Amino acid sequence: MLRFPASGITSDRDLQISAIDPTMQQVSLLTQIKAQIREIEKVYSGQLPHLHAQSSCRCPPSHPRVHPLVERYCIPNAADDTTNNRVLRLNLDAHPLHYINDNDIGTSWVSSILSTPEKLDEGVTITMDLENGQYQVFYVILQFQSAQAEAVRIQRKTSGGSGWKDWQYLAKNCSFFGMEDNGPLDRPDSVNCLQFPSDVPYSRGNITFSMLTPEPNLRPGYNNFYNSATLQEFVRATHVQIHLQGQYHTRGAHVPFRHRYYAVDEITISGSFCLSVMFVGLMEVKGRAFKRGRGGAAAERGPF
Repeated sequence: MLRFPASGITSDRDLQISAIDPTMQQVSLLTQIKAQIREIEKVYSGQLPHLHAQSSCRCPPSHPRVHPLVERYCIPNAADDTTNNRVLRLNLDAHPLHYINDNDIGTSWVSSILSTPEKLDEGVTITMDLENGQYQVFYVILQFQSAQAEAVRIQRKTSGGSGWKDWQYLAKNCSFFGMEDNGPLDRPDSVNCLQFPSDVPYSRGNITFSMLTPEPNLRPGYNNFYNSATLQEFVRATHVQIHLQGQYHTRGAHVPFRHRYYAVDEITISGSFCLSVMFVGLMEVKGRAFKRGRGGAAAERGPF
């Protein structure tokens, strides 16, 4: 049996009257009843709205509806999407892995503290399943909140059962990978190591790997993509893996070890069909890569 709010409606007859003679207050009340019925139907059917981050964390009774635009917030039933009457669904101190690609620059994933130089050199590995098949990927973009990694290795898979193939190296000094800085690209599918600029910021650095850019080294076929079968094959991927190692500005003995962690605002993978593929699939992090916030522990693996 559905129970209606006590205020304004005390019987089925009152409900009929309010439907026939709708004042603004009665219309608002009926809207609330409809919203409650909708929520009950969702609970009964099990068809709850998909939540990108921490799906096990639900909204409180006072604000039972997930905000349709910013899902880390909850709002009252029947409230407008622009309402300021909202509460956080996830704890303010939580930085789960799903924040790394939630299309919200106001959130960030935060790793655990890498307290020693050895742990920094070991780094972390982020693995992304693009799901739904194979994409032609043209950009991989990392937006850091913390100090930037000193060395980045990007790899790809072309199918679920294939091995990892190197795609791009980037480093403060490419000798870290046993490679030369900004080495030549002799073939459309050559892989080199790009040296980071000398003015890397203390925080909020940006790393962009572009498959078809003419700088700083020309990739053969970059300006004739659709006539280069080798280059078309080179940009295909079903999975992407990013290794982060080392860190700028935090190795000094005077720097408190608690500054040695990775924080990433967003990773964007831009693919074919003019589609910004927010890797709708699975992602996991390997290594010392977890920070657990109160009320919103980071999940190692979860749906994107």
